[in-house]
Amino acid sequence: MPANLALFEQQLSTLLNSKSVKSTDEFADRFSTILDLSIRFQASTLFGNIVISTNKDLVKNGIKLALDIGYKVEKYKLQLNNTLSEIQETSNDLQQLSAALEKIPIPGFSAYIKSYLKKIQDVPTDEKIAQLQNFIKTIQIEDLMWFLAASQISLYYLTAKFSPIPPNPPSVSPSLGVVVTSPGNVLLLAAALKSAFKSKTANETATKCKLAIDTYTKTISGIYTGISPVGSPSITPWIGIF
Repeated sequence: MPANLALFEQQLSTLLNSKSVKSTDEFADRFSTILDLSIRFQASTLFGNIVISTNKDLVKNGIKLALDIGYKVEKYKLQLNNTLSEIQETSNDLQQLSAALEKIPIPGFSAYIKSYLKKIQDVPTDEKIAQLQNFIKTIQIEDLMWFLAASQISLYYLTAKFSPIPPNPPSVSPSLGVVVTSPGNVLLLAAALKSAFKSKTANETATKCKLAIDTYTKTISGIYTGISPVGSPSITPWIGIF
């Protein structure tokens, strides 16, 4: 029985078109519920071992974190631009440059800059200034936020439990059964989610999210451990959750 991603797409489109959602927490909760309904007791490995237990809060936390960061970036975009201008004006003064960088309104960023300065404290001043200027120009907040979301979704699959039945050949009975050993291509999922949430319509976002999940889950892999016909341990590799 495959994952019911058509249901996921349909219900996500309805959610995205809804005007009743009041917070990122509510949206993330409903997103995770919709995904979980399409996966649990639906999706399975290539050999037919169905997903029987999941933790949808992992998905919720990842989506909420991404959206919260996204809203903060939009809210502070003008401040970020002003900060960049200030950096250019004070580019010959390391102390002022560092102070300007520390004002960038991203949680934990100020502490990170202080840590970064400590790390390069023995570098000549001119080089420090150049490194910090290049650093601020290359910050990709959107990539970071969707990587965080994708990482939580990958944990959802890594921690899922599967039915040990049917045994995977050559096993005739299970021992540990299905074990997910690789989270798959998380970067691929992050890029696909980023693209999906940049779509112009709710239906397009839902369709792209469905394709993102469908493509990603085919990169997850693991092993099945069981007992062979002669009573010895048997390990069968598998790729993809369908």
